[in-house]
Amino acid sequence: MTPFADQNYESTDSASEQVGEELNEQIILTAGGTGNADSLAFGLQSGCAIGASGNIKCWGNGGDGQLGLGNTQNIGDSTDETGIDLPFVNVGTNASVDKIVMGDKHSCALFTNGSVKCWGESS
Repeated sequence: MTPFADQNYESTDSASEQVGEELNEQIILTAGGTGNADSLAFGLQSGCAIGASGNIKCWGNGGDGQLGLGNTQNIGDSTDETGIDLPFVNVGTNASVDKIVMGDKHSCALFTNGSVKCWGESS
């Protein structure tokens, strides 16, 4: 599964995905272990997953900082940037993330305490 929707990126997944097809692929969130994603969010060319502990991992086009990693690099376009190798997003608070939403070039996290933090273009 790949969140990229443009011709510069292509999936190397051998599954024959069709529009509307349900995929049963695990996104690993914990370093050295397995943890399922509680929820997923997708923007135009990027995606984020939230784990049970409220940790976030994002991948895809980071050109406007929408991955929340403090840079504008693309993440997940090589094999050493996927799964457990994805870095956690440092949201800078002790509150757990409840939901995340993504636009074309920005992302926002809603925390369990009701606060919101956004990153990326015009954040």
